[in-house]
Amino acid sequence: MNVWTALCLLAGSVSLIGFALHSPPDESARIILTSENDTVQIQGVFENTAELTGTLTYALDVVREGAGGTSSSAQSGTFETEPGQVDSLSTSRVNVSEGDRLEVDLTIELNGERVARASIDCVYPDCHSRELK
Repeated sequence: MNVWTALCLLAGSVSLIGFALHSPPDESARIILTSENDTVQIQGVFENTAELTGTLTYALDVVREGAGGTSSSAQSGTFETEPGQVDSLSTSRVNVSEGDRLEVDLTIELNGERVARASIDCVYPDCHSRELK
């Protein structure tokens, strides 16, 4: 094996390790942020692309940290879904100032097992994960 082949194999191994550690986000769970003045509206959405039926549960957790202190909210509930259906789960609003850190986590479960998850961790106003309108 020459040096070039060894380097290519090593690079491929590193890429595979990186892929395993940083897998692409699950597209069925989405967090939509809408910014207006000093308020961010946070909406959790589930798009049933996995042919799931029945009752699912969701949890939408929001934490804002900044010069004004820390605030948090947690919303959860159940919803019925069908294959191909898009469900708007919960909407929350948080007041923000420039430089505030915003952490949002949306988890969807079926019978206690996670089936989808989306998260955002950003510093306002640079919150561009998933969708920012």
